[in-house]
Amino acid sequence: MAEPYVNPAELPVKRRENIALGVLGALLFSAAGGLVHFGLLQLGYIAWISALVGMAAGYFGYGLFSGRKNTVHGAILAVVFTMLMIVAAEYFGLAKEIFDAFKETYDIAFRDALGQCERTLRIWCRWNCSDQCDFRAGEYHRSCERFEAAFDADG
Repeated sequence: MAEPYVNPAELPVKRRENIALGVLGALLFSAAGGLVHFGLLQLGYIAWISALVGMAAGYFGYGLFSGRKNTVHGAILAVVFTMLMIVAAEYFGLAKEIFDAFKETYDIAFRDALGQCERTLRIWCRWNCSDQCDFRAGEYHRSCERFEAAFDADG
């Protein structure tokens, strides 16, 4: 019995995976998850859902730009870039908090607030990891004063 004729034009063509373009696509599309995270932070929500949005968007972006869908490379890059974008969104969220707190008093620009993020995080970590951290009702005010003293002494 003879094999049936198959038109070569109807056979599926395997496209080569362009990893460099896939990385770009995953980065750009996971940035959407970072923007969703930043927006939810501004609304006062815990923005865990944005991680799912970022991973799905990054995975889609990798498939769209690389030419191959459902690959391990895409999944790994989507997770990594989503984690980076969430860290960046948290950093920008802290800068926005600093900007909102001090814009009236000190007339600062947003880039000044971005510059203070590292210092604020360093002081917060030093203060929070010490044995001075006691947030019972009577100690809260004194703890805040110690934080402000550490902030003033560092500068």
